[in-house]
Amino acid sequence: MTTRLYVVGLGMVGCNQLTDEVTVALDRSDRIYLLHPHDIVAEALSDRFGTVVRLGSEYEEGQPRSAAYDRIVDRVVDAAVDADSPVALATYGHPTVGVTPTNDIVQRAEGAGVDVDVRPGISSLDAMYVDLGLNPFETGLQMFEVNDLLLRELSLNPSVPAFLFQVGTVGSRLYTARPNAPERFTRLRRYLERFYPSDHEVSLVRAATLPFESGAIESFELSAFESMADAVHPSHTLYVPPARSDGPVNEGYLESLHSRDRLDEITTDRDE
Repeated sequence: MTTRLYVVGLGMVGCNQLTDEVTVALDRSDRIYLLHPHDIVAEALSDRFGTVVRLGSEYEEGQPRSAAYDRIVDRVVDAAVDADSPVALATYGHPTVGVTPTNDIVQRAEGAGVDVDVRPGISSLDAMYVDLGLNPFETGLQMFEVNDLLLRELSLNPSVPAFLFQVGTVGSRLYTARPNAPERFTRLRRYLERFYPSDHEVSLVRAATLPFESGAIESFELSAFESMADAVHPSHTLYVPPARSDGPVNEGYLESLHSRDRLDEITTDRDE
């Protein structure tokens, strides 16, 4: 079956992080439906690949984000069904990380008999590992969408780094470009104070999205969250570093990890 819809991630830094497989997909596409906030990215894609259709206009002030997602899904799937040549949905970052409409687009398109090819990109999380100097294999990791965390009242482990995504949208599922009031962050601050001391330092992190930018990190004490209201953007992630460092609990397992005798017990010779 011939691919009729590509769903691809552009990476975070404009068009500088396009992978080879994403470039091939865009080259093959007759039109690119674009979810990206920057005009310069739309212009670069248009110059390089042809027709670009921007989808940001589907968001309406004070209206549910879900309604915009539904319109985006309809436009992209209808285009894929009707097109004689492949079309593409291109998103910032990774197409299935924090981009809500993509899963619905894939399901709807496949249900309509459209062959879909999803190709990954560098996500904001990948960029933040670098910006923060964090190796999740050494520390472990907790990651939540901020409203989902509060809805489910999930417990946080204060010995493991935590990422709270889309912190600038906390408290509402409605789209807005209006500035934040300090009260927007009170519930979240109080919730975090169940697990962390009020003077614990947290950070607003925003990965670079254009070639001339650098990743931005702004740190503050948890108790001062409301005072940061003007600085918080919907794309910000809240990074909460560990409040304590827990050593190994199972000393016997630690010892076995460095034991040749234990290695011999859990492996075999290939000839056996």
